[in-house]
Amino acid sequence: MIEEHKTSYWYEEDSIVCEEERLDAVRHVRFIDKYLCEGIHNPVFWTVLLIVSTVFIQVPQYLALSRKNFWDLLFVNEYIGDLFQQTVNVLFIARFVFGAFGGVVFEFLLFLLCNVGCLILLFSQEYSLLYTNIHIFLKSFIVWQIFYPYVMLFINMFSYAHGKIRSRYNKEQTTDDSIRIPTNYRYFWTESNNNFLPIFIAHSFFYINLNHCFIDNQTLIAIYRFSNYSLKFYCIYQYILYEVVKIVHGIEFCSDYKMLYLTRDSDTSINLSHGYQIVKKICLLASTGLCISFDLLYIASFYI
Repeated sequence: MIEEHKTSYWYEEDSIVCEEERLDAVRHVRFIDKYLCEGIHNPVFWTVLLIVSTVFIQVPQYLALSRKNFWDLLFVNEYIGDLFQQTVNVLFIARFVFGAFGGVVFEFLLFLLCNVGCLILLFSQEYSLLYTNIHIFLKSFIVWQIFYPYVMLFINMFSYAHGKIRSRYNKEQTTDDSIRIPTNYRYFWTESNNNFLPIFIAHSFFYINLNHCFIDNQTLIAIYRFSNYSLKFYCIYQYILYEVVKIVHGIEFCSDYKMLYLTRDSDTSINLSHGYQIVKKICLLASTGLCISFDLLYIASFYI
């Protein structure tokens, strides 16, 4: 059994989670963070491979296209799709690695963008999987996946309204000034955006651009492919960690999940590796930024 690391994380006064469930959650957090995020999908290792493979694929291809003026051979829609999936990566990294959860205006704008994205996934014949030859069961699942955040938004609003009425009633029955009516409207947008984003990370797997017409090195393409896949799985696991820790322990954001499972016994020393955390974030931003830059370069070159 994991000996608890006694920080403020584990002793929330309002926690209603029993000790057994908490320790079980600790084991899950440890497995996902240590073995999946920092092991199989180590962000430094895979993003370095992504940067190297991107440079060795995109630079020769761009020079060949420019030199021979073969822009008609470029499938520009695939670069637009790749730009979309890399933007989704940035959103996940910003929110679930950096913890950049914005204010009401930012979250509301992101909510509007998510709605536009859902309309595209529902009605765009060019970018939606609903207009492909996939099985009807998968199409039904996609439709439900898109509508699920709206269902959760309605439930959250109903719960909020019910809690507000109840708080107001309780306040009228008592003179206790500690009872307050909740006023944090950002909660709706933040929770809804957290529910929307997994839709786009799931669909963005299909928009990874693997069509490199001037590159014959299949090993290099395979490295590029698996690096992209690994980065996406890392983003997914970061989202899962955020949700598990928030639901079980009530922690809005944790910059280093080792704080939740490392022990203080004589055999284990706590090392939060702040330098590694900085390197990890730099690598994540550098890899996605490089891919986005090449996508924009190809799109601009094609249309100009």
